Amino acid sequence: MGDTVWSIAVEEVRELEEKKRSEKVVAEERTVLICGVKNSGKTSSLLRFLERNDERAKPSVALEYTFARRQKASSSEKDIVHLWELAGGTFLSNLMDAVLVTESILQLSIVLVVDLSQPDILWVTAEKLLMDARARIGKLSASSASVRSGLEKDIHMRESLFQSRQSDSEIFPVPLLIIGTKFDLFQSLDSAEKRMITKTLRFISHSMGADLIYISEKVPATIRVLKVFMNRLSFNVALQKIYSTDDSKPIAITAGSDTFEAIGGPLSADGNWMKGSNHTWQEWKQSYCSLFPQKDLDASKTDEDPAQDPQFAETVIDNLKKQKFLEIEKFRKAANRKEKDIIFTE
Repeated sequence: MGDTVWSIAVEEVRELEEKKRSEKVVAEERTVLICGVKNSGKTSSLLRFLERNDERAKPSVALEYTFARRQKASSSEKDIVHLWELAGGTFLSNLMDAVLVTESILQLSIVLVVDLSQPDILWVTAEKLLMDARARIGKLSASSASVRSGLEKDIHMRESLFQSRQSDSEIFPVPLLIIGTKFDLFQSLDSAEKRMITKTLRFISHSMGADLIYISEKVPATIRVLKVFMNRLSFNVALQKIYSTDDSKPIAITAGSDTFEAIGGPLSADGNWMKGSNHTWQEWKQSYCSLFPQKDLDASKTDEDPAQDPQFAETVIDNLKKQKFLEIEKFRKAANRKEKDIIFTE
C-alpha cells in the first residue's frame, strides 16, 4: 500500500526537524575588559552601551562584572558578553590576570579608556595598561600551543585589513578599542594641543591595530558610535569602514583604515611638525611627553577605603563591625589601665 498524504507530511516534518537540529546556531560567548584612567568615564560608557541611561554611574572598586545578551538574527539563541571593568587606573593592573585566562583569551577584546581632558596622564596610563595586558597575554600564548595558534590566526586576519602599516610596535594580540572621553572638555584646549593628542592617539591606535573613537555624554551622536563599536567587540556585529579624522569633530576610525602617511610625524623640539611616516614609538613618546609632562602614577595611587563607601553599606555587617571595634577599644583601654597599675605598684 502506497504512502498516504498524512504519512508523507509526517516524514517531511521529521526531516525538517532533523535539518534544524543539525544546523542549530550555537550561542557564542565573548569577554570584554574595560580599563583606563580613574574617573575617565569607564562606567558611564558601559552604562550607555547597555542602555541603562537612567542609572547613575558610581565609583568602581577593584574589578567589577556585568554581562549582556543579544539574540541572534536567525535563531532564538542568545549570545552573551562578559563585561569586566578594571578600576583604579594602573594601580590595580595586576587584577587583569583574573580576566586574561586561557579559557576565554581567544574570544577576548580590550577597551582602553583615556580622558582627553587630562593629557598629562594619557600616555603613561595607556602605555602601562597596554604593556601589562600584552605581557600577560604573551605568557598565556607561551604556555599553550592552541592559544598561540589562535592568536596568530586572529592577528593575521586583522593585519589583512590594513592599507599600510610599518611600525616598531607589533599589532596588539587581541582586538583593541581606544575610547577618548570628555570630548566636550577636549574642545577647549589649544588647537596645537588638540592636534598633538589626536595625532598621538592615531599613532598608538594604528600601531596597535586598534579602533579609535572620541565620545562625550553631551554629544548624543558619539554615544551611538560607541554602541556600534562595542557591539562589534561584544557580539561580532559587522562594522563598515569608518574614517573621520577632523580633530574639531569627534574622531572615529576603524582599525586598519588609517595610515602613517596620513597621521604624519610628531612635534619636534623646535615646534615644527616632523615630516615623513617612519617615526618610532620612542620618538612619539618623547614628543608627546615634552608637550605634556606626565604625572607620576605612583604618587596618585588611591588611598580610599571601600569599606567606608556608602554604596557598599551592609547594615548587619556594619553594626557587627562597629560593635567589634568598640569591644577592641574597651579591651585596649583596660590593658592600658592594667599596665599603669603594675607600674604604680612596682
